Amino acid sequence: ALVVDANSKLIGSVTDGDVRRALLKGMQLNAPIQTVMNASPHALPLSASREQVLGLMESAGIKQIPLLAKDGTIAGIVAYDTL
Repeated sequence: ALVVDANSKLIGSVTDGDVRRALLKGMQLNAPIQTVMNASPHALPLSASREQVLGLMESAGIKQIPLLAKDGTIAGIVAYDTL
């Protein structure tokens, strides 16, 4: 899941693994998302090329990347199986 601020700008991401690790550490399900999220998620500008997207996916070992507008809001998301 992607986490955005009040202005819809990307501030983090949360995976099922993040949630599992938090629960194993004793966090409650109602804990603030900031305590669980990755505050430095991988993202690319909307103008990124297919090669840039694939390169980041391969180097980071991820299968989805949010694409950001110039103002930092989420303009789209690319999944590996759609490339």
